[in-house]
Amino acid sequence: MKIGMTQLLLGQERKLEEWLPKVKEAGYECIEILMTDAGDLPLNFSQADIDRLKDLSAKNGVAFASMLAST
Repeated sequence: MKIGMTQLLLGQERKLEEWLPKVKEAGYECIEILMTDAGDLPLNFSQADIDRLKDLSAKNGVAFASMLAST
């Protein structure tokens, strides 16, 4: 089992590049990412969006455990 958090706690307006290193620093191993029209993962995401998230995950050592669709 991994210790994780949801992006809901961080707010939709903050970008992954800004807060993902802080999530790792706080001791979390994974996160739940929001799928939103204006967020880091749009509802109609592309392979390029997934590749960017995979790179961020690897760079920061934080896995994406789940996704939550939100408007």
